[in-house]
Amino acid sequence: MSADKVTQAFGYAAASDGQLCEQKGMHLRDYFAARAINSIMLHPHGKAGDFTEVAKDAYEIADAMMEARKQ
Repeated sequence: MSADKVTQAFGYAAASDGQLCEQKGMHLRDYFAARAINSIMLHPHGKAGDFTEVAKDAYEIADAMMEARKQ
């Protein structure tokens, strides 16, 4: 994914006057991976101790979610 086209999760916050202001948020791909890793750790399928593989799986799921958003 190109750096100039980054989709952020939580890219806006409410200011004290109720207006939305832009802020630097977490990249949406990272957010999806963080959510996916919870399920993977609940059902690790033999990968419970191999955190590198768990992380790779989480990002594979995140990439699929990012791709599905384009459709």
